[in-house]
Amino acid sequence: MKKAIIMMCLCAMTIGIVSCGAKDESEDISTSGEATQVTGEAENEEETDFDIAGLFEETANMETGTAGSSLKAWIVATDYLHMINECEFGSKADVADAVNAAYTTLDDDTKALFIENFTSIVSNNVDTLFGEYDEAELSDAGVLEDVKSLLETEGAESKWNVLKEAILALE
Repeated sequence: MKKAIIMMCLCAMTIGIVSCGAKDESEDISTSGEATQVTGEAENEEETDFDIAGLFEETANMETGTAGSSLKAWIVATDYLHMINECEFGSKADVADAVNAAYTTLDDDTKALFIENFTSIVSNNVDTLFGEYDEAELSDAGVLEDVKSLLETEGAESKWNVLKEAILALE
């Protein structure tokens, strides 16, 4: 039952992330209200958002050592790939500003859990994706085809390194 609920939530979140859609090169980062979002203008003038603070909260709320936790970790790692591939940040300073703004929306306990889970799970999983990874495990998590597609995006690894550097600087 727990796995079914987790998978339904993950499917809903994945659909939300996928809806970030294709954007042109004139994207910018903006903060609004409580959540920090990456905003860009699509060619058809629709505005799209990516909730960085929400992804940080999801990272903080990851459970370890429970049934399905390793699959959930791969799904969250895939969400970070979606963020770096679909939402253009601009300069390293823009990335750092967006990361800091999202981080400041978290309470102190959530900040500590986010840093712990990001450094011990998410960062290692995403780094693994840029090397040799277990296709069967990614398939079990339902993200194999998504990951293959996202890794083919030009500059994905360098974008990931910039984002990871900005997040690790929060410690």
